[in-house]
Amino acid sequence: MLPLRLNDAMDAKFKSRYDSFRKKGQMPPELDRLKGLRLYPNLQQLEIWRTKKSELQYTNPKDGFVLTGKIDELFVNKRGEFIVADYKSSGDEPKPEKLDYYRLQLHGYALMFQKKGHKVANKAYLLNYYPKIRTNPSMAVDLACKVIEAKLDIPEFEKTLRKMVRFLDSDYPNATEGCVTCVYQTKLRVIT
Repeated sequence: MLPLRLNDAMDAKFKSRYDSFRKKGQMPPELDRLKGLRLYPNLQQLEIWRTKKSELQYTNPKDGFVLTGKIDELFVNKRGEFIVADYKSSGDEPKPEKLDYYRLQLHGYALMFQKKGHKVANKAYLLNYYPKIRTNPSMAVDLACKVIEAKLDIPEFEKTLRKMVRFLDSDYPNATEGCVTCVYQTKLRVIT
């Protein structure tokens, strides 16, 4: 898959923006509604978690999986619990079901922090940025931010991971008559 260069550039822009507020001990104004949270203050450690997948890596030899990842943002609540956040950017306001696509990703980050000995809250956030006005002919883009909260259930996520591993370790099913994907996979195996 080709890298999403514009999304990478937007993530870098958001990180720079959030870090400028972090250095002042403030939250970005678009997050005013997130009461009782602060940006994780240790920028040096955050940069390590942002850039080195191996730093959050969690290996589960019993169930046979390894999780790795690089986070975008991290909040801390009044109890000292970590709350993971991920930046998302698009051309439109996100639909409510957007969280469905990223729920497992947010759970994975939370699990990795938990397994590294950090206290983790039972929620995470998607920070969705999109143009306020799409029809503006100017190259300047005024962005809106929609925050979507995800409820986390790490024990249930661990069960899901085990089911995924069992499925991936199981025998590949035979083609089923009438299944277009099965027919494609069967023909692909003959070609290669």
